[in-house]
Amino acid sequence: MRYRIFATAATFIGSLIGAGFASGREIALYFGHTSIFVPLLSGMCLGASCYFFLKAGRLTSGDPSALWGKGAFVAEFIVKISNAVTYCAMIAGSEEVIFSLFGFHGGGIISAVLSLIVVLAGVEKIKFVNFLLVPLIILTVAVLFFKSPALPPEEKFVILPSFTYAAMNVIGGGYFVSTMSGDFTEKECVATSVISGVVLTALLVAVYCIIRYDLSSSMPVLVAAKRAGMEKFGDIVVYLAIFTTLTGSLAVSAGKGKIKSVVVTALATLASQAGFALIVNTLYPVLGTAGAVVTMLYIFFYFRKKIAKKEGVITPSVPVFNRKIKSFSPREK
Repeated sequence: MRYRIFATAATFIGSLIGAGFASGREIALYFGHTSIFVPLLSGMCLGASCYFFLKAGRLTSGDPSALWGKGAFVAEFIVKISNAVTYCAMIAGSEEVIFSLFGFHGGGIISAVLSLIVVLAGVEKIKFVNFLLVPLIILTVAVLFFKSPALPPEEKFVILPSFTYAAMNVIGGGYFVSTMSGDFTEKECVATSVISGVVLTALLVAVYCIIRYDLSSSMPVLVAAKRAGMEKFGDIVVYLAIFTTLTGSLAVSAGKGKIKSVVVTALATLASQAGFALIVNTLYPVLGTAGAVVTMLYIFFYFRKKIAKKEGVITPSVPVFNRKIKSFSPREK
């Protein structure tokens, strides 16, 4: 039980803290000129969102798309597109980090192939990879945080970025962990979401502090790490975060079947040639808005189905997407 809680929390965290997060690029984009309490609030929102999606998975036996009834195809399409964009960004980011670490090109292709191997091995392998790598990410970010200079004066507090950032990220990670929570108890849902919320809040605030003087950089964390004489530490934390998100975003965007996974990997690798900064700066704000809308709709359909279930009313269910995710792990049911 404890392993399942920690592994699921690590999977949720790992699916969120990709290149945009660990490099500091998306943190700068959303929280660059705001108060430290803005990323702190966003981390709390992510923890609450994790709980909601775990409960949604529990209510629908691991098939959150069933909440939409006949609109399940719409939910599936939005989730897949969002994760495909994230996957492209992660491949592009891994190209830059591998070049920084080893001085050769092709790191994006290598990372894409490695993520494909893990995803084809099944969801339990994805959870295990996250269970191993997320603690290393936390440790590395902590080291960089304590090496960072003092913060500049406090800036303005705005609420909207807290919610849009959380919505952008949770649409993939939240949906993914909900497919694993069909047989979770209430205690497991609470414990998983609390762990996720605490860790993500701490990481968001730490990265926010690390990048304060390098907001305009493509990868602010790497610049800050280099200035502190810890360039390799920066590269390592970014790459570990990239890989955890690569596996989750590929699993969700490709769904069932080896051929689909290979095709998505190939197309995403080609699209990643647009470059990490361009993908993040152009498409992530759009994903934030779309994620907010979709998350609100999930909340609406969740309570509608819950009320209908209490009243004994059977609501339409079209479990399209979940069948694909479940194929990775026959043990999840």
